[in-house]
Amino acid sequence: MKYFLYLIVLAVVAITLINCQELTVRNNYTGFRADEEIAIFSQKGHRFKLDGDLNSPVDRLNLIPGSYIIEYIDLYSNLRGAAYCEVKAGNHYAIKAQGFQDYPQYMKRVIKGICVAKSISE
Repeated sequence: MKYFLYLIVLAVVAITLINCQELTVRNNYTGFRADEEIAIFSQKGHRFKLDGDLNSPVDRLNLIPGSYIIEYIDLYSNLRGAAYCEVKAGNHYAIKAQGFQDYPQYMKRVIKGICVAKSISE
């Protein structure tokens, strides 16, 4: 009985530690900017990075308004993709898959996506 209780406590601690992951955020600007001044990329189950960025993908990408190629990874399937986005300040963006592109010479399949915006205030 004593060992069973230890096992339950150990399982609860392990589950708590696994679920307490810190979100990673990257900005392409310095200093503070309010959410109304930037575009935000975040989507459950996805990670993002700017094309050509050597850093690893992040959970939330904060950008100044402009045109970008956003690379993303679907964490559930581990498929990668990219979308060309023109982002505006004050919007929250997600990427919607529009299909797949196969590259047999590289044995790769990538997602082609589009950027979908909604107001941060929603």
